[in-house]
Amino acid sequence: MTTLAPARTRLRSASRPAHMLLLALLALFAVAGCGDDDNPAAPGGGGGGGGGGGVSNGTMTATIDGSSWSAAVVTALNQGGIVAVGGSSTGGNEAIGFGFVATGTGTYTMGATSTASANLGNLSGETWAAGGGVGSGSITVTSLTSTAIAGTFQFTLMATGGETPATRSVTNGAFNITFNTTTP
Repeated sequence: MTTLAPARTRLRSASRPAHMLLLALLALFAVAGCGDDDNPAAPGGGGGGGGGGGVSNGTMTATIDGSSWSAAVVTALNQGGIVAVGGSSTGGNEAIGFGFVATGTGTYTMGATSTASANLGNLSGETWAAGGGVGSGSITVTSLTSTAIAGTFQFTLMATGGETPATRSVTNGAFNITFNTTTP
């Protein structure tokens, strides 16, 4: 007879990679937010359209627990075929991050032996995860080039540390993001 580890133990071990992914993406958001805003147009430079600050290399939207969500800051990385995608809402109230080993366009389903994982986190430090046998979900990549990625996603995520509610639902997810090529 096979004995399964308690759900909380499986959740903790399965969510570690997802936690690391979300933390890495949130660190990128913080660094990207520092941009060039500290150095406005030079005197006599006339202002102009100027850019700077933030990461504005795409879009990411979803429905979280029935409410519309849109990322104000997005980023995507592709390091040797390992793709990480993330977005944070205005003020960083909620962030969605997911990662997978990309082999091309198609659907990447989260399961016990899958390399795909996802996280939903908030400013209170609460985190919900899917992947590694915890929760469920899928990422469908509709376009993947050396410079950009686009597709859809949906997840049912489980609390990683007793958060309420115990599960969160992310549906109708869509992303279209240019890969970040700079190292913070």
